[in-house]
Amino acid sequence: MEDFYKIEIENSTILWTNKLEEKEFKSFFPLKRVIFPKQNHSSLILWEEGKKILICDGVFTKEKNIFVGVKTADCVPLIISNKDFIGAVHCGWRGLSKGILENLKNLILKENILIEECKFFLGPSICKNCYEVKEDVGNLFPSHFKKGKLDLKGFIFDFLIKNGAFEKNILIDKNCTYCNKFLPSFRRDKTKGRILTGVFKKY
Repeated sequence: MEDFYKIEIENSTILWTNKLEEKEFKSFFPLKRVIFPKQNHSSLILWEEGKKILICDGVFTKEKNIFVGVKTADCVPLIISNKDFIGAVHCGWRGLSKGILENLKNLILKENILIEECKFFLGPSICKNCYEVKEDVGNLFPSHFKKGKLDLKGFIFDFLIKNGAFEKNILIDKNCTYCNKFLPSFRRDKTKGRILTGVFKKY
């Protein structure tokens, strides 16, 4: 496996890796800052503010050459790219049930930008065939809970489509963190390892 996977979308570069630390990103790209928020399974999304530590589960920026990302080990890393801004959102069942996608939609609309003008990337996460949950969790997502298993990516995809995103603008990574032993899975191993997924604008 390479040190990282790289995807180019217009003037944005999306990266995900389980081989590098935060500080190592600057070794590969001319970045001003690398920002990962302190995640707490909330629905809060914030704009980056220089070197201030952000306690939230989504971070956005309008600046060039600033990398914003999230850390996951089964949850879905959701990357958003638009000509005016970029963002990274940590989407686990807790944040999704608390309305983090609604907050994402409101943030985009507040910028007077249509969701159909945005592009999205759903990174590696536990797949719908492996994510077994109890009914108290599954019933929070009734349309995506079947036979004891929850489809987080399907829930996110359907939300984006229902709110105006074009299917052609949604890229989904097929890697399952639980199936693939080379990826960290908290469900499988109770690991402290994390996948780092994020994005920056080059110009």
